[in-house]
Amino acid sequence: MSRYVDPSPVTGRVVVRDVTVVDPLDGTATPGQDVLTENGRITAVTATGTPADGRHEVDGRGRFGVPAYMDMHLHALNTPDDVDGTYALLLANGIAGFRQMSGSRALLKSRREGTLPRPTGAPDLKATAGDLLTPFNAGTADDAVRAVREQHRDGADFVKAGMTTRATFLAALGEANRLGIRLGGHLPADLDPREAARGGVWSIEHLGPGVTVFAAASSREAEVRARNATRRLPPLPKLRFPGAERLVTKLIKGMVVNPATHTSAHEAHAYELADGSYDQEKAEELAALFAAHTTWQCPP
Repeated sequence: MSRYVDPSPVTGRVVVRDVTVVDPLDGTATPGQDVLTENGRITAVTATGTPADGRHEVDGRGRFGVPAYMDMHLHALNTPDDVDGTYALLLANGIAGFRQMSGSRALLKSRREGTLPRPTGAPDLKATAGDLLTPFNAGTADDAVRAVREQHRDGADFVKAGMTTRATFLAALGEANRLGIRLGGHLPADLDPREAARGGVWSIEHLGPGVTVFAAASSREAEVRARNATRRLPPLPKLRFPGAERLVTKLIKGMVVNPATHTSAHEAHAYELADGSYDQEKAEELAALFAAHTTWQCPP
């Protein structure tokens, strides 16, 4: 049974009275404001006391008015049986749009055909990749290039690296740059984030994962990297039957979607060393490099 509830039973002209409006540009909070809307769009923000002029009035005392949020790391469409419940939870937390971080060819096809599940008032799907780059579709540099080309052809907004090697990641990045499609995701543990940024990586997820970004802000960077063994792929059976790829993908799904659940003791020690040797100057240099190359960091 769907748990989705339409969040907008009141339509037309509305005024939210006496709310505190927060400006995210400078952090200011201005109390005593009226927010006027017309058919779901804000038309004016004024000092409280504005004539209602027939508008439906909502008491906003003690409440805050902020722009809608965007969730830039979400897997909402990976659970189609409960997508309505996910949408309702997003809306309850003020999220009006999201970036789907584990897409598929089928999802891209559904979007093209307008058949994605999207009840009235649901958050907007702002961007999605196709299939994650893994050993199945990007096991070699040539495979990685081919996967990027296919996703570009299918209309993906970006390509996400899920589980790659340094060689396959850089091959995919080079092809993405050539085609003009953005690439982001998980960095291989032996890829310096500065090299990735200079190479055009759009977004680094989970601040790595692993310690690769943290190492770059450590005064003992070489030692941190030496302690951090490259994350190795789990043993993957070489199955050759219909549906084999889907079956084996389930074996590595947890590692790809939430890499933190597979932090080894060796890697945990590398985190401790990076934390204890944090270098503010190196961190600022790294942040400046990311800003210069518009390389975003998405912590989830």
